[in-house]
Amino acid sequence: MTDLYTLAPSQIVMYTTQFCFDCHRAKKFFEVNDIPYLNVSLEGDHEATEFVMQVNHGSRSVPTIIFPDGSLLVEPGWEELKQKWLSGIWWGRRQVESRIWQKLEYGDARTTTHQTAQPAQSGNHQV
Repeated sequence: MTDLYTLAPSQIVMYTTQFCFDCHRAKKFFEVNDIPYLNVSLEGDHEATEFVMQVNHGSRSVPTIIFPDGSLLVEPGWEELKQKWLSGIWWGRRQVESRIWQKLEYGDARTTTHQTAQPAQSGNHQV
């Protein structure tokens, strides 16, 4: 099964363009947190462009990120990506909990503000 052009990929698939600030921010989030993803550039890929427009009701919005659970984020900010990651939806909660305390000392990559993760209370993750 291919992970391209589907709402049910086996891994995170991010549709991007080369000169998109939001795309670079999302890539940085995944890289800082060692989260594997498949990057698909819309430039020169008509099928990728058509797929993005289909899932975004005619808009060519990037980044469009498709997760293995079938959910998607469109043009997410750092906080929205962090909340998705903390939810454990696409990883499985145990793997997230074991990695989160090591990785989430990073704030928004655009600022010098850093946050340190604190233990969650009653299953709710707070950073």
